[in-house]
Amino acid sequence: MDIYHSPNQRRRAGTGKPWLLIFHYTALPSYEEALSRLCDEEACVSSHYLVDRDGHVTSLVAEDACAYHAGESCWHGERAINDVSIGIELVNMGYRDGYPSYPSRQIETLCRLSQGIMKRWRIMPCHCVGHSDVAPMRKDDPGHRFPWRFLAERGIGVVPSQREERHAREGRGIPLDMAQRQRTENVLRHVGYAVDLYDMSSVVTAFQRHFRAQCVDGLLDRECAMLAESLASTSLPPP
Repeated sequence: MDIYHSPNQRRRAGTGKPWLLIFHYTALPSYEEALSRLCDEEACVSSHYLVDRDGHVTSLVAEDACAYHAGESCWHGERAINDVSIGIELVNMGYRDGYPSYPSRQIETLCRLSQGIMKRWRIMPCHCVGHSDVAPMRKDDPGHRFPWRFLAERGIGVVPSQREERHAREGRGIPLDMAQRQRTENVLRHVGYAVDLYDMSSVVTAFQRHFRAQCVDGLLDRECAMLAESLASTSLPPP
């Protein structure tokens, strides 16, 4: 692991204990360009770690410090996300190149890195999320090709079981009545989404990128409702 010192950091406010782990893509074509930007004082952005496509890891900000990776965002009602999170950037072009897949070596390294972070800070699997989850109206990373199930099988993040997914698929495209819609909005709020802060279509789109990547249309249908319900029991409030 290489160690760089990004100038874009400060002491954490509050308790100083992170309880969120957030995944990003760089939307830049190379490790070198991503590293330069994350260490550029004028850019005023950073992350705790940068993972290259070949699995090489660079530390930019100490885990007990605050990096500038989340921006304007919210999760479980917490809006000072940078103060309560650790951010990992993955070298990937994202929307700039049709959302390319993540190489296996990069994801395997990400798993080991994430497991260590979670153990050190006692971060719960349900508090491992994507940038688009916490900032649905601004961001779409790590994108619909991010292998959430692969990570969840290794204790990083949560996803519905494959059986629950198959069952929920029967509800795709079936609209919700007002009562069902209100219930689903409450479930999404329980999972952590800022339903009261952001446009609902953007929230649903972010949810679909994470939990229904094969159909991201921003429409809240019965499939989305069933998937959200399946996550309710695994979603815990911040410590």
